Amino acid sequence: MPIIGGSLIQGSTLTAETSGISDADGLGAFSYQWLRDDVEISGATASTYVLVQADVTTQISVRVSYVDGGDTTETLISAATATVTNANDDPAGLPIISGSLIQGGILTADTSAITDADGLGSFAYQWLRDDVDISGAIARTYTLEQADVGAFISVRVSFTDAGLTDESVLSNSRGPVKNINDMGVVTIAGQATEGSSLVVDTITDADGSSSSNFIYQWLRNDGVISGATASTYVLVQADVGRKVTLRVIYTDDLGGDERLTSNAVGPVFADIPNLTTPVLNPVNATGWFTFVDIGQAVAFDALDGPLMAMSDSNGHFRPGETIVTWSATDLAGNVGTATQIIKVVPLVEVSKDQRSAEGDSVEFKVILNGDALDYPVKVPYFVSGTADGNDHTLVKGNVLIDEPAAGELPEKSIIFNIKHDADATEGSETIVITLNIPINAVLGPLTTHTVEIVDDNVAPLVSLNASQFGIGNMLQVDPAGGVVTVSAIATDANGDDLVYDWSGTDNALIDGDGDSENSRFIFDLQTTPVTPGFYSFHVSVSDGAESIDSELMLHVLSEAPTLDSSDSDGDGLNDETEGFGDADGDGVADYLDAIQAGNVLQQKITISDQFLIQTEPGLKLSLGETAFRAGQGRSMVVQTEVTDHSLGGNTPVDEVANTGGYFDFTVSGLPIAGQSVQVVIPQLAQMPKISVYRKLTATGWQNFVRNSHNSVASAAGEEGYCPPPGHADYQPGLHEGHWCLQLSIEDGGPNDIDGIANNTVTDPGGVGRMLTDVSVSSGGGGSLNPLLPALSILIMLVFRNVLNTTAAFYNCRS
Repeated sequence: MPIIGGSLIQGSTLTAETSGISDADGLGAFSYQWLRDDVEISGATASTYVLVQADVTTQISVRVSYVDGGDTTETLISAATATVTNANDDPAGLPIISGSLIQGGILTADTSAITDADGLGSFAYQWLRDDVDISGAIARTYTLEQADVGAFISVRVSFTDAGLTDESVLSNSRGPVKNINDMGVVTIAGQATEGSSLVVDTITDADGSSSSNFIYQWLRNDGVISGATASTYVLVQADVGRKVTLRVIYTDDLGGDERLTSNAVGPVFADIPNLTTPVLNPVNATGWFTFVDIGQAVAFDALDGPLMAMSDSNGHFRPGETIVTWSATDLAGNVGTATQIIKVVPLVEVSKDQRSAEGDSVEFKVILNGDALDYPVKVPYFVSGTADGNDHTLVKGNVLIDEPAAGELPEKSIIFNIKHDADATEGSETIVITLNIPINAVLGPLTTHTVEIVDDNVAPLVSLNASQFGIGNMLQVDPAGGVVTVSAIATDANGDDLVYDWSGTDNALIDGDGDSENSRFIFDLQTTPVTPGFYSFHVSVSDGAESIDSELMLHVLSEAPTLDSSDSDGDGLNDETEGFGDADGDGVADYLDAIQAGNVLQQKITISDQFLIQTEPGLKLSLGETAFRAGQGRSMVVQTEVTDHSLGGNTPVDEVANTGGYFDFTVSGLPIAGQSVQVVIPQLAQMPKISVYRKLTATGWQNFVRNSHNSVASAAGEEGYCPPPGHADYQPGLHEGHWCLQLSIEDGGPNDIDGIANNTVTDPGGVGRMLTDVSVSSGGGGSLNPLLPALSILIMLVFRNVLNTTAAFYNCRS
């Protein structure tokens, strides 16, 4: 049998060794035929064979034939070799640059001439200016800019061939790039007030303006001001009521003649009051809003003397920098203004405790309650608990929170792994993460995060998200918008396969994808229209051992609202741009909602600077069913809305007179079913003597049940402003004169309206006034004095009028 010798690498020579062949009838002359994976290789008939690209990953053998001494044709085939290994082939051809070599021209890299015997991969591009990489220039095309003028341009094309070798080829350079004259810009600065000085602020020219040979001419209403040819100009009486500009003539650095006219200052006013504002040091945040004593600005007028200055602030500020404007008016009606910068350092907290299983990946968040004054924010953390390094990969360290992009929140996720442990008898263990003193932030009330590692099954987590037009978090949908997709977003710590059951969904809706056990419910409002109204989606997700439910209420509109250039929520974006979607999924349309954080919800329509409900960071706060059905874009509900939209429209009037408003909200995203969650609710009125928190349940009104997992507390706060959840100011019970209520509600407990531990808490209710003290046990809503119902009815009649008046006030905002 022939034997093949040689290296099995592309380009190597193989030899058919025949010395071991013998034949009793005698040997004849040998002929050869090489084979690739048992198929003859055309033309490969010599005793040697050079491996080519086509042989890579195949096996080679050789067939040797001869006629023996007895005239019998004999054929022998060698054993097949191992797989042939690739040897990299250098690419051939260069990229070619096409396009006009003039500033602003677009160059294109033509790669059609590039070949590689090993196969071409996806191309990556890097443009070079005088053989130096141009930052960010990594597309197939490149637009020539001012910095390229006079330079030579080339492009490097890189790819990974089919043999997984990184290759690159560099084009020939083209140049030099020609210049196009860029018009310069001149700006002037100064107050438009008689006696004030105007100065040249900036002269910018992409072609360069380093020459000092500038010629200046100041203009009044486009007419030349005689003698005003310096770089500064003092406004005089003749300028009052007119606009002043500056003309600048010069030659730029590339020889272009420039004749520029500045922005206008004016119309010029007569002398106005002068204001001096207090300079304050940064203040540490105490909550979502922080009260800051901004002091008093000093105002003086040359004719009228000292004046009273007034600010446009109520003294409560969000974290970050806020500009306060002070103003003063003299006897002639001239108004002087000055600004003051208020700086508030944000709170940093950590997301809610969670439960995990061995082998799972764990994520928790470190969250700022607003903008930082400086970035990054550095937050050290320690790791403790009963678990150790044998159980997980988390070690102590620092979290760096960078400045968020537009539309993002100032937070950072930390991800680590739980290791598999062979010891099945050790039971549950804990990992405790504790935040330490941060830089550029201050610690908030919630600074400890506990991860419980369990050996048993961990129930899955699920939330629902509706989308239309490719936009997620839609809670209101357009009947003319066609397809709506409701997706169940589920995770399972044990990595189990999940089964979805949508049978609890409103039976008026038909799942258009034909699969009732997948993670999506799809319906088309055009092909299968439904009556405008509210529809409930219900999914039950099972991992085979446990199941968890999630519900979503969707409002099918009769028609999409017509939005215009108004800015209903005062966030600087017009209603048409924001639309009626719901980016944060809180049940309030974007054009009515200026709050980005998911754990904060407005009580009153379009009001985001006070009267805000808050829950713990990382959780989601949204309108409850009653508030959502009311359609007012607020969590505060009035008696008529409670009656019409709760318990199927058959809600009885509470016998206890409400004093602080009714509020309907839902907290979702609890990492562990059955957890208790803290919620802070600013009251519309101070708490009366002998207050009680009243809950609307499936059977009617009852007192809030207090036990080890459910509690009420209050803090003095201020009207519309409260400390954050977990703050030390909250005292157990409800106290006369307090503005702020804190509830701790157990998921699935006696105060959760659905009574199911499903990672969601729902709480329609409010603070009322009792005529006598209330005894409340852990098993029920409390007991009332026998005379209380009759006396409460009398008070209720009075308070019902108050509530209806309140409702009219809150619904009249335009």
